[in-house]
Amino acid sequence: MAGIFSSHVTSTTNLVLVRNQTCGSWRWPAVETLNAVESVGINLKDLSTLALGWSAYYSELLRRSRRDVTYARRCYDDTQNSPSPDCQLYITQQIPYTTEENVPCPFDPGLFDNATLWFKADKLLSPLGCVTQHQFCNPNLPAYSNCTDWSSIAQIPPAIKSLKYRPLQSSVQALMYQAAWNTSFDIVDVLSNEVLLASQSYHDPPAPLPSNQWVLEVKNIHATMLASLQSLMLAHVSGPSNPNSRQYMDPASTPDEQTLCTSQMATRNDYASFSILGIAMILALGGVVIIIGLSIELITRTIRKSTNRGTYRQLGWDVSEVLQLQRLAYEGHGMGNWRGDADSVPITAREDRFRTPVWRDNGEEKAIAMEVGKMDSPLIREIQSRRRASSAAPS
Repeated sequence: MAGIFSSHVTSTTNLVLVRNQTCGSWRWPAVETLNAVESVGINLKDLSTLALGWSAYYSELLRRSRRDVTYARRCYDDTQNSPSPDCQLYITQQIPYTTEENVPCPFDPGLFDNATLWFKADKLLSPLGCVTQHQFCNPNLPAYSNCTDWSSIAQIPPAIKSLKYRPLQSSVQALMYQAAWNTSFDIVDVLSNEVLLASQSYHDPPAPLPSNQWVLEVKNIHATMLASLQSLMLAHVSGPSNPNSRQYMDPASTPDEQTLCTSQMATRNDYASFSILGIAMILALGGVVIIIGLSIELITRTIRKSTNRGTYRQLGWDVSEVLQLQRLAYEGHGMGNWRGDADSVPITAREDRFRTPVWRDNGEEKAIAMEVGKMDSPLIREIQSRRRASSAAPS
C-alpha cells in the first residue's frame, strides 16, 4: 500500500472524468414548434409539452449564462494577482486569445445610410455593433486547405464538408458548432444589461463612466463568450442542473457521441485522481515478488533434493537459517535434544527442558534448571532472596 501512495499513480490534483447518464443535447424547441404547427392534427397536449420544454431550456440557459458572466469577471481578469478558487472548475482556466485595439471599424461607413429605421431613441445613446466570425479546421489536412474561411456561424455548415472530418471529429465539430451558435446569440439576448460592467457600478452621487468604457464592455462580452464555450462543453456531459429538465434532452445515440460523453474532464475539490492501470500493475507485480520471496527457498530445496544436485550448498543455506543458528547456540550450552539438523525448522524432543543464562556466585557457575515457562523453582527463590538481602544491607 505504501508503494501505491508513494508512486505517481496517485496525485494530489483534482482532475476527474465527468460521466452522467443524461449526457446529450437539448432539443430545439423552436424547430419542434415549427414542425408541430405545420403538421396535421396537432393537439393542445403537444403544444403544452413544447412550451414546457422551451421554459426548461430558457431557465437553464439563463442560469448558465449568469454563471458564465461571473466566471468571466473572476477568471478572465488578468489584473488579479491571485485567481479565485472558483476558477478551478475547468482544466484550462482561460481559452487563450489576443486583443488588438485601435483597429479600423469593420463596418462600411454607408452601411446605415439607407437602412430601415428599426427603432427610435428617446434618449441620447451611442449604439455598439460587433462582428463575430468563426473558423473550423482539420489539422490532418494540408495547411493550405485545412481550415474554413472566417465567416458567420450560419455560413459554417456548408464549408465544413470540405474538411473531411472522421466520424469522431464530426461529433466533436457538431458539439463545438452548437456551443458557438449558442454563445454568439444567447449571451446578450438572454442577459440583456446584466452582461454590462457598467450595470455593476454604483456611485452616490453617480459618477461618469471612463472614456474607454465601451472597450471594457467588449472585452467583458468576449470573455463571457469564451467562458460560455467552456461551460457548454461541460454541460453537454453533466446535463441540466434541474433533474426535471432532463426529459427534454436527446441522449447520445451514436458510438462517437457516446465516446464524447466519457471523455470530458473537469476539476473537483472533493475527488482525487489515480491510475487504475498503475495500481493494478503495482499490486500484481508486488504480489508476484512477495510470493516468489516466500517460496524461493522451498522451490530451490525441492529442486535440489529431486535432482540430487547442490546438496552441500543447500546444507550450508539451511544451517545459516535463523532457527538453525538458534539451535547451534543452545547446543553450544548443552541445552536441548535436537533433531532436524539439516531441516529448515529444527525441533526438540517433547517436554524437553532448557537452562536459563547462568548465575555466577564466587566464580562458580550454577545452572538454573527450569521448565520452559515455569519460573517457580528453589534456585530462583534463592536468587531472589540474595538480591533482597543485598539491597537491604547498609552501604
